[in-house]
Amino acid sequence: MRENLELKNRLDNPIPENIKELQNYEKKQWKERLHRFVETEASKTILESMKKDQCILVTGPQGSGKSSLAFHVALKLEETDDFELLIVTNPDDIVKYASKDKKQIFIIDDLFGKYNVHDYDTMWWSKQGNLVFKLLDRNQDFKILATCRSYMYNSVDIKTVNSTFIHHNLIAIDLQLTEENRRTIGKSYLSCDIIDPLGIEVIMKYSFFPALCAGYSNGIKENVVDYFSTPYIYVAAEIEKYNKTKDFHYFSLALLVILNNNVKKDKLVQDNNNRVQDAYFIELIRFLANEIGYTQIPSKQSILFCLKALVGSYCIETEDGFSFMNETLLNIIARVLSQQILRSLLKYSKTSFLKDRVQFLSLNGHHPKMTIMIPPVLEKAYFDRILIDIKQGLFWDVITDTQNAFPQFREAFTSYMKTVLKWNHLKNAGDCSTVLHAVSFEGYDDYVTYFLDLDKSLVNKDNKSGQIPLHLACKNGHSTSAQLLLTKGAFIDKTDKNENTPLDLACAGGHSDTVVVLLSRNATIKQRQQDLKTALHIVCRNGNKSIAKMLLDKNAKVNIRDTSGYTPLYLASQKGCTEIVALLLQHDADVNIADNKGRTALFLSCEKKQREIADILLKHNARTLIDNEDGKHAIHRCCEVGSSEIIELLLSHGVDINQRDSHRSTPLHWACKKGHELIVKMLLNKNADVCLYNENKNTPLHIACKTNNVNIIKMLLDYMANVNCTNIYEKTPLHLACAHGLQEAVFLLLQYGADVCAKDKESTTPLHLACYSGNAQIVEELCKHGVSLDEAEKYGRTPLHICCERGHLNLIPILLQHGADMNKMEKENLTPLYIACRDEKIDIIKLLLKHGAHVNEPDKDGWTPLYLACKESYIEIAKILIQEGANVNQAANDGFTPLHVTAQAGYMELTKVLIENKASVNMVEKLGQTPLFKSLSAVHKDVSELLLQNGASVNVSDKFDMTPIRFAIQKKDNDIINLLQQYNVK
Repeated sequence: MRENLELKNRLDNPIPENIKELQNYEKKQWKERLHRFVETEASKTILESMKKDQCILVTGPQGSGKSSLAFHVALKLEETDDFELLIVTNPDDIVKYASKDKKQIFIIDDLFGKYNVHDYDTMWWSKQGNLVFKLLDRNQDFKILATCRSYMYNSVDIKTVNSTFIHHNLIAIDLQLTEENRRTIGKSYLSCDIIDPLGIEVIMKYSFFPALCAGYSNGIKENVVDYFSTPYIYVAAEIEKYNKTKDFHYFSLALLVILNNNVKKDKLVQDNNNRVQDAYFIELIRFLANEIGYTQIPSKQSILFCLKALVGSYCIETEDGFSFMNETLLNIIARVLSQQILRSLLKYSKTSFLKDRVQFLSLNGHHPKMTIMIPPVLEKAYFDRILIDIKQGLFWDVITDTQNAFPQFREAFTSYMKTVLKWNHLKNAGDCSTVLHAVSFEGYDDYVTYFLDLDKSLVNKDNKSGQIPLHLACKNGHSTSAQLLLTKGAFIDKTDKNENTPLDLACAGGHSDTVVVLLSRNATIKQRQQDLKTALHIVCRNGNKSIAKMLLDKNAKVNIRDTSGYTPLYLASQKGCTEIVALLLQHDADVNIADNKGRTALFLSCEKKQREIADILLKHNARTLIDNEDGKHAIHRCCEVGSSEIIELLLSHGVDINQRDSHRSTPLHWACKKGHELIVKMLLNKNADVCLYNENKNTPLHIACKTNNVNIIKMLLDYMANVNCTNIYEKTPLHLACAHGLQEAVFLLLQYGADVCAKDKESTTPLHLACYSGNAQIVEELCKHGVSLDEAEKYGRTPLHICCERGHLNLIPILLQHGADMNKMEKENLTPLYIACRDEKIDIIKLLLKHGAHVNEPDKDGWTPLYLACKESYIEIAKILIQEGANVNQAANDGFTPLHVTAQAGYMELTKVLIENKASVNMVEKLGQTPLFKSLSAVHKDVSELLLQNGASVNVSDKFDMTPIRFAIQKKDNDIINLLQQYNVK
């Protein structure tokens, strides 16, 4: 009996106890890890999918959280749906432990292996995968949840796996981690102080961000941003695992590094048309494979297959080829792989890739974190490599490489070149520059000496810009190199294609030592023909006093104008260099030369508020009456920009305080325009004339009222400015203040006696303009000061007309309260009510009618407001007017009534409204036609029927003896004929 029970127990529980213990231990560990798990769209989607589907495969790049997600889902189902969770690594265990009736979920992490494809696993799924189908059919509660790295999944293609598993890709758009997800995951491992400062570009840079968070510890010394943006340690560990397996994925990454982040697809085609390139590429593959230690040479097809598999994990695929996902990943992997592939790198990589990326270990110098270190044993190999580039004219990347900054490197390389390089080996670069250009540009004197000794003819060779090596040495301030070049016969005054001499370039760069060298050898201070500048122009513009003095001591011309009319003095003033200005004046610079816009150095100093320079210029007899192109003098510009100190200076030198510019504006006009209160006060205290006007007859008070500067307005009025002066448009300051709605200004002007009834050229009063701008306080104040409320401007409009036109509802009660005539007509006989109806201002219409506006006042054509509303189909307005007593039968000058209008236009609803309000259906206009004629003529059958239903006569005839039935017959409209016959037509 006991033996039978044990047997039954084994059959019911085929999993041995020791395995169960291991399973429970592993589950416990996972539960502890998952206390930091963050729910995402992917986890929710896969949980729901797992509930309805039996087999799920989750793929994603390394470190993206596949395993955590899978165990979270599996443990959730075990907890909530009573599934038995079994963790397996061998697919045989699925068959071994599968129950025919229990709820089971098997989880397989890394289905085909972690760093390389396991042959047994792929073979099992290929040969025995069909067994899983049987297990699925046998038990609907049997489930499998597997994970797989993206590049592993992309590397295999097993039919049974593809047909059995539902695939979920964690880097698919709908499942990938959002920035918010990543920050939440980060904060589950690290503090907010660490995660919050990270920018979105760092957070979103790598798919393995979750693994970086999990791997971070307080012991890490590097900067947090560097840790997440340049994850060298993590990537190095991953890549090293590839290397241990001698996997072709490792080889493919190495090839991508050597080819400078660009493997072209056409190179991986078996039949490449370019045999030379193909042979070179095959040679590279063999050399690289041997260096890594592969016993088997990868085929092009296998490399292509591996690169495609790595897409999404490390690489991206373009139409033409493959590259790393970003530059940082390239740098990291290049550094990680470098010690395994260094000979291949030196032999096959472009110098542009090696530049600033490699450094001799023997230099013992500081280097960036990702620098590839070259051991002493490979130093000659490196020299061999870069010498090839020099011979091919690719020397710029060689010479500008950062290693050249080390004297011991240059010494070693020079010693090497002396043994192998001949003068006839040298070749020019694509821009025709020589290697001497490159070393002169960098200022490596030892290289300059070596190459000059190797080939003296290089000293005066041009590049495409017309520059010789001396130009480049002077441009960068390498004075010793310049001296060496000059000693070997460099043309000191050679001009390039931009007409720059070496002296010009040295001056432009502010290289004093180099300028000393050039001037000591009598370099000519030339004037360029294109822009007419000299070296002195350049140093004055840059504010370099020491070089300016050197040039002046060499008798540089001080009064030359360039194409913009600028002299060195002008440019020094523009820069604000007082010492250079004084220096130039000591050398007889002409203080009154103006540029092409009429601006002198004094004008410019006023503009820039440079008092000290202005003082020096005035002491050297700078003229104050020179106009610029806008007709301003120096004092006007000061008042415009607010240079109060210089204004006092100018006045102390006898400048007229009331000086006019070409538009007859005074300094006071300009100060008022720009709102400089202190300057206005200063000018007034010095007796500036407040009543002078400009070409538009605007006084300073007019100008101040436009800008609403109440303090300035008050100052002007206190200094007896005429409050009622008029400009050429006969506008007073009050007109302007009202037009701009400047309340404080208006109140102040009224306080000082402004005429509220003044009219401008168009008979507009301040009240008209206040109503136009819409300021209720201004309107109220003007009304209190006795303004004429019904004064008409040139079009006959009163202030009330303007309020209605502009829609200023809030102003109308004020005007009406003070006695405005609401029925006064303008020149076209339009009343305020008519205008409000025309412009659909319903609230204003109601307000005017409430205050007793005449509802039936016609315009010149006899149109009443109701007629207008019917004409424009304003139904709501028509109803309001009728309700307030509008005459529905009042005809216009042509005899048309509102009903004629709506009948002709086919406005059915308005026609109904008029008829309901006793509109006569048989009134005739001047041609004797009733509304029915109009509706028939325009073929509005529905309106015609409505008129007939309401008593429209069918037998009336107009002045041409035309009847409704004749209209219908003439139009051959049977529907209308039949309709009319129903109404006793004769």
